Amino acid sequence: MTAVRKCDFPGMEARKWQIVSCSGWPATAKVGGRPIHPMLVPFPIALLGATFLCDLVYLATGNPFWAAVSVWSLYAAIQWPPQRRLLV
Repeated sequence: MTAVRKCDFPGMEARKWQIVSCSGWPATAKVGGRPIHPMLVPFPIALLGATFLCDLVYLATGNPFWAAVSVWSLYAAIQWPPQRRLLV
């Protein structure tokens, strides 16, 4: 969760307002002035849910297609966070 509040960090007095996280640290990775972390978090959560649903469909039908989709969905959920590359 982010909030817009008056900046009270040393050395940043030039900017009166900036987007900060709940922890109080300024959001560094932004797109259009908005932090990207809240935009990216739902993807791995949705992919883990899709993995579970594909496993249930595979158990119900026995079609190996759903097992393959489940594996790829799990791989995408684990490998998703692109913010690691942005912060390096």
